[in-house]
Formats: sequence, structure tokens, C-alpha cells
Amino acid sequence: MKLMWFHLMPYTELPADFREANPSVWVDIHSSLFELKRAHLMYNDFMDEREYAAACGFDAICVNEHHSKIAAFMPKLAAE
Repeated sequence: MKLMWFHLMPYTELPADFREANPSVWVDIHSSLFELKRAHLMYNDFMDEREYAAACGFDAICVNEHHSKIAAFMPKLAAE
């Protein structure tokens, strides 16, 4: 059995009425809902979680590819 760590990296500070005021988390989200400094801290926390998972011995650390959406804001990784 292999154990893998996966996290979508969602933007966690949406307003309480987000679901009622917005049709989707994938499209048409106004940039005023995104606070850059807070997102920077979230992103670093998510990376720290991945490093911790690796140190705990997970067999793989998984990343999403949702191209900077509010529900998963890992950027698209370029092919090497």
C-alpha cells in the first residue's frame, strides 16, 4: 500500500455569503475577494504542510493542476 498526501490548496478566506453571491468557485470571481498578502501566507503554509508530509514518510506528495482557481490555487506547472 502506498500513502500519498494531497491537498487542493483552496483560498480559505471567502466571505460568509460567497455561495449565495457567486455562481461558482471556478469562474467569474471578482479579484476584490482575493487578498494577496493573506494568499501568500496560505501558500507558504500549504508548502510547509507538504514538506511535513514528506518528513512523515508519505510515499508521494501530490499537487493539483487547477490553474490558480479560488478552490485550488496551485499554479499550472510547466512541463520539463
